[in-house]
Amino acid sequence: METKSVLFEFERETKGAIRYREINPDTEEVVTIQNGASVGTIYIRKSALNGEVPMFLRMVLDGSGDASFKGLN
Repeated sequence: METKSVLFEFERETKGAIRYREINPDTEEVVTIQNGASVGTIYIRKSALNGEVPMFLRMVLDGSGDASFKGLN
């Protein structure tokens, strides 16, 4: 699997998390499972954001299978 970057935008706040939805980085349109989303919707715990809520997040998918990547071993 080649490395893929996925872009998310803030959708809404829940009691304990922030909900982000996947968007197309070129058009900034929402990407759904029906039209090719890689991830779709993600929830990030508020405590992980230290009080700052970014409007956009970028996730990097790397299927190298190397557990030492970025010190994850």
